[in-house]
Amino acid sequence: MTEASTEVAAARQEQILVVLGAPPDATLLQVMEDGGADRAVTSADGVPAALGRLAVAEYDLILLDLPSTGVEGLESVASISLAAPDAAILVISGSEDREVAVRVLELGAQEVLQRRGLEPPTLARAMAYALSRKRKERQLSALVMEDPMTRLPNRRAFELRLSELADQVA
Repeated sequence: MTEASTEVAAARQEQILVVLGAPPDATLLQVMEDGGADRAVTSADGVPAALGRLAVAEYDLILLDLPSTGVEGLESVASISLAAPDAAILVISGSEDREVAVRVLELGAQEVLQRRGLEPPTLARAMAYALSRKRKERQLSALVMEDPMTRLPNRRAFELRLSELADQVA
């Protein structure tokens, strides 16, 4: 993503997908109600519905309410991350287990927030930070793949594309 396209992306309406657990978290419901002019908020009841939405639309931010942080919860994060690699993922969890939180981050989430005591201003700040970090991550990825002077794909981009084509042929 170039600097100009990043500015255009920042100026357009943010697309947010809220994946609700059962029962839905009150703070997430407030985010949906407060939406605002600068964001379009869509909800999905559970991960399967979210995956369906991700198959047909792109989102800038995904708020994932995890009722379970066991294997099922980790699989949910992994499947959402695979379906939306360019989206910032924020996980709301009832678990205070640090190992689980680290694993969730390793699976692609930008941040893990504790459900207990979560206030709308804290969530709004975390959303802004997650979007900013993801934007910077995309910019850095683009720098790795193109020559900064010529803006042409570099050797790393060529090797990656060659590997992708070899995988398709095999």
